[in-house]
Amino acid sequence: MLGWPGPEYRSPAHHAEECEQARKWLEPPHVVDGVLVYVDDVDAHCDRARVVGATILSEPRDELFGRIYKAADLEGHRWMFIQVPG
Repeated sequence: MLGWPGPEYRSPAHHAEECEQARKWLEPPHVVDGVLVYVDDVDAHCDRARVVGATILSEPRDELFGRIYKAADLEGHRWMFIQVPG
């Protein structure tokens, strides 16, 4: 479920502004706690994400399990988008 967490919520990006350890967690481009989303066209999705301000953590690339890229949204949440081989 994605929703409004309440007034005390601090996004990952905001938390990193105030906390050295949180900054370190966000340094590597790895997504260890993100959401995996299946999409029909990874390359087109990545292009749209970039246009609207997402930070692309890894460009689309082919893996054994499909074509994938990783991004962080405007609040610093990390996402993985995958297109299964077809």
